[in-house]
Amino acid sequence: MIALCTMLCGGEDCSDKPLFGRAKEPFLRQFLTLKHGIPSHDTFSRVFRLLDPVSAERFGEVARAHWGVENGLHWVLDVTMNEDGARNRKDNGPQNIALLRRLALNLAKLEGSKGSMKGKLKRAGWNDAFLTKLLAAFGTAHMR
Repeated sequence: MIALCTMLCGGEDCSDKPLFGRAKEPFLRQFLTLKHGIPSHDTFSRVFRLLDPVSAERFGEVARAHWGVENGLHWVLDVTMNEDGARNRKDNGPQNIALLRRLALNLAKLEGSKGSMKGKLKRAGWNDAFLTKLLAAFGTAHMR
């Protein structure tokens, strides 16, 4: 949940996740039990390196089948989330971070207001109500 929220709010890699988590901890505690607090950069990195890329690929297939993927997806990801500048290189980390980027972008697309994708992601970072709306769309789309 922290990783997805970080991506929705414009985060780019595992080093952004604990920063976001600490900045939004009261908001996150509405949804999560954080018994040991916000995970560290190292914890996020280890988790994303160890996640099975096959299951991430399968999730990507389901997401694409459900929402579709535009021809210019790479361009949108690079302009919106600086994907070409990503520093994730180890193990399964790059595939898993890419999956989160695509998921965040798709959730922003599902939200019906006008405006750029980058603007929507910034708005999610600044406005907890808007972030909650994007997360609710994930729950609705995910449950279908």
